[in-house]
Amino acid sequence: MFQIPSDYEELCKPTRYCESDDPEIVELSKKITNNKKTPREAAQALFEWVRDNIKYDIAAILGAKEVLKKKSSCCVGKTNLFVALCRAIGIPTRYIMFKCNLKSTIKDLSTSVVRHVAAEIYVDRKWIIVDPAYEKSVGKMYEPSKFGVPTWTKWWDVQRVKSLPRGFSFLQKLFFASNSEVKKVRNILKGIRNQ
Repeated sequence: MFQIPSDYEELCKPTRYCESDDPEIVELSKKITNNKKTPREAAQALFEWVRDNIKYDIAAILGAKEVLKKKSSCCVGKTNLFVALCRAIGIPTRYIMFKCNLKSTIKDLSTSVVRHVAAEIYVDRKWIIVDPAYEKSVGKMYEPSKFGVPTWTKWWDVQRVKSLPRGFSFLQKLFFASNSEVKKVRNILKGIRNQ
């Protein structure tokens, strides 16, 4: 476990959807970062593990423990797990919620406005954007995530928070149920997974 920078203790505590004190999450975080010497190296290892081991899917928001069991989730769930793993070993991490245009290999999707959730980690005395949402298997749809590189081209209405707000899951369900872009992404994902 790394020493938490002073004034950042709150960003290492568990919150709704982010069970950073769960024994399984703590153990996994330690296992993934076992030989990492710096918080940055550890965060990158956690990012790569979440990106590559949890499949991207359009699904209901799940907490970190449920994402770990299910092995698939949307951007929010993958971010929940990443935030929990980082906080479990003392890396201050916060959520960023915003509207954006995602980097997509499909023209229609690259111009779509979506709501997205990613994370920021505090390492080397600065905040770094981390978005583990897109593994290589969805490369026909979205550019695979890279550590410290946004998965979007433009973003606005940015909110940085310690915890996802109450009612966030309910609002996401409404959005998923009524948005034509979400239906389009689901169909594309289904096609990619069936190839």
